[in-house]
Amino acid sequence: MHAFIFDFNGTLFKDSDKHEAAWQQFAQEQFHRTVTPQEYQIQVHGRNNREILTYFAGQSLADATVVKMAARKEAIYRTLCLADPAHLTLAPGAVALLETLKQRHMMRTIATAAPQANLAFYRTTFELDRWFDWQHVVYDTGQFRSKPHPDPYLQAAKQLQQAPANCVVFEDSASGIEAAYRAKVGQIIALETNQNGAQLATLPGVTQVIPDFRALTAAQLFGA
Repeated sequence: MHAFIFDFNGTLFKDSDKHEAAWQQFAQEQFHRTVTPQEYQIQVHGRNNREILTYFAGQSLADATVVKMAARKEAIYRTLCLADPAHLTLAPGAVALLETLKQRHMMRTIATAAPQANLAFYRTTFELDRWFDWQHVVYDTGQFRSKPHPDPYLQAAKQLQQAPANCVVFEDSASGIEAAYRAKVGQIIALETNQNGAQLATLPGVTQVIPDFRALTAAQLFGA
């Protein structure tokens, strides 16, 4: 494979619990309801804020309303992240893998449903410029469809000037895996969350399931 595309939330940064807590708090404040575990898996993880908010509202929302609501939810999320500095780190093995890709001059980027404000937070917090060319990073601009549509991964492959079949995708969510599969990428490596590896292994396109990046070997990634 010639290029590597990383989902961010739940993949490079194990923050699913923070997003779930933030959505729970926001949903109670704004919609006076709770979010179920099934809703997190089907309607939240991997999707952009417009789609999630439309689902919770049960109707289309004006752009200004989406911007205001999303800003509130993401502010809650970032506050939760900062309140837990012990876990404000990249996923186990991520730094070593990114350094290896950098040393081997392998093309790489991020394809995420995160909005620009969160991406700026990650860029500073994790010093992501060490490994990623920011012009190639794909995030939620509102200009393309969210996962599970293939658009984010098609755009990421285009940014790297690679055919999707030449790309390895790292994902943790069912919607993200479906997006990568529909983009016809060459390989999908799924990362477990809460011991859901057996479930992820059944999803179309998944070639390998790992507990974290430490489980990868050079032979698996580069054939040597």
